[in-house]
Amino acid sequence: MVFRFTTSAILALIILSSLAGAVNVPHREGTKKGLTPNHLPLAAVNGPQRTIVITVQFPGKGNSSSPTQILTMLSNLNSYYNEDSYGTVSFQTDITPVASSSWYTLPNAMTYYGADTVSSDNYLVSDSLQTAYNAGVDLASYKFAIVVHSGNDEAMTHVASDIHSFTIPGYVFNPGPLISYKISTSVVAESDPTGVYCHEAGHLLGLPDLYDLTGQIDPSNNFLGYWEIMALGEWNPNNGNPLQPRPGTYPSHHSIWSKIQLGFVPSSRIAIVQPGQSANVTLQNLESPTIGNQSVKIPIAANQDGFLTYYLAEMRAKIGTYDQYLPFPSDYPGAGILIYKVNESIPAGHGSVRLIDAHPGGDLSDAPFGPCNSPCVSNNTFWDQANFVKVIVTTTSATSYSVLVDRTSAPRLLLQVNTPSKGVEITIDGGNWTSDSTNQLRLPVRYGPHSISIQAQIPVSIGSTTIQLGLTDSFAAWDDGSTANPRWVSVLKDTILTASYRVVIEPSFATAITAATVLGVIVLAVTIHRRRHQVVRNAMGSTTSSQGPVVVHPQSLFAA
Repeated sequence: MVFRFTTSAILALIILSSLAGAVNVPHREGTKKGLTPNHLPLAAVNGPQRTIVITVQFPGKGNSSSPTQILTMLSNLNSYYNEDSYGTVSFQTDITPVASSSWYTLPNAMTYYGADTVSSDNYLVSDSLQTAYNAGVDLASYKFAIVVHSGNDEAMTHVASDIHSFTIPGYVFNPGPLISYKISTSVVAESDPTGVYCHEAGHLLGLPDLYDLTGQIDPSNNFLGYWEIMALGEWNPNNGNPLQPRPGTYPSHHSIWSKIQLGFVPSSRIAIVQPGQSANVTLQNLESPTIGNQSVKIPIAANQDGFLTYYLAEMRAKIGTYDQYLPFPSDYPGAGILIYKVNESIPAGHGSVRLIDAHPGGDLSDAPFGPCNSPCVSNNTFWDQANFVKVIVTTTSATSYSVLVDRTSAPRLLLQVNTPSKGVEITIDGGNWTSDSTNQLRLPVRYGPHSISIQAQIPVSIGSTTIQLGLTDSFAAWDDGSTANPRWVSVLKDTILTASYRVVIEPSFATAITAATVLGVIVLAVTIHRRRHQVVRNAMGSTTSSQGPVVVHPQSLFAA
């Protein structure tokens, strides 16, 4: 092998070799912060959801429902999600065994599966899927499964030997060696109403329970009352009127929070009012498809992990098939503004989403804000003085309400961002800035949370020369310990944030650095070899210099 080196090439290799020992290898990023403990936000849901419905009975406990009854429940399930999603989602169901056949019989008694333990739930799902698999059902063709069992739902009867409805997301079923299916599965009773089917289907789509799972934090109202199907709304109508359909026949729509998670309401239909702003917003009812705004989002706080606390407002009305039995009192106009307080740092079922009661002191049936007829006591204003938020219902109609969201009383404060160099790009609340010659950005902002992101990578500079050889300063962390970028920051006083960076070598360039280091060693060996060769020639009395390139065989580089 012949090596020819110029002085500049050798110098470049030496520089690269020295840099190679100074850089850090890229680290693998940890879990992204800013998501709720329930792994939300979800991917947007749309289109037909292929679902296999497996009907099962138990020894000594046969089914009492007719094929028509089960098919009606499945039709109602599809009808509900068609209305709730504005026509974007449907449940495409197949039933096994076919409706005219006897139900599959599981190997154990109902009491065996009704123990209310993780194991008993798993056995019920596994045995049901195994029975369908043995009958030739191609489970790979389905995204979801719904098991309908004979008997009753313990949630309705409170009988210990009955079985609570439940859902196991992402259930992994292994019917044999090297055979595996991942199929989220819900279990409902043959006696369950439409609301239970739709509630469990919400879990299939990824939503959590929003009622009080502890039974101790808010046992009377369960955070959301009957306004949300993932809370108590699966049991609407629930006013004890014997002239109305039985509870669970017409479950409520999902709240605005749930519809945002599922992608039913896109960001283009959500108005955001930041600290210091004031806006008049007309909210269209949540029940109908629209091109207008369906919600107002009002950020009020954030912690350093990126978890946000905010208000969401929606307009609800007795419109459509399913929200016609919303729990409005008789003296209400059948419409109003609901305001939710969302805290992403709280686990679901522990108050992560709470409904603000416009008339505190009773249940949440009178929670909506807005004008109402006598003898109702009107309450058209929500005021959070601590966070400088005021929401006023200004005008109303049967299908939309207008609100004034006023945050102008929030005091002005200073937000300073320190960067490692000037010209670093910073985005705050959607506005773009760069750090100045003092490596700072000083910006007046209003009291409250603000979104911030900083340039992720900056080319490494040595003096006035920028090296563009795969070396960059990459964002590492903020001085408050957060590694989120973008992130939220609560400005409750004058606030200084410092961004730290570290030099990172790109993976594709790491090989080049390693090669340069090896070549540097070879260059050094070649130089030593040439000098030894010249010394030997001089000792032999040679007066002629070596002509042409030096030929070096790799095995000779390390010879004695």
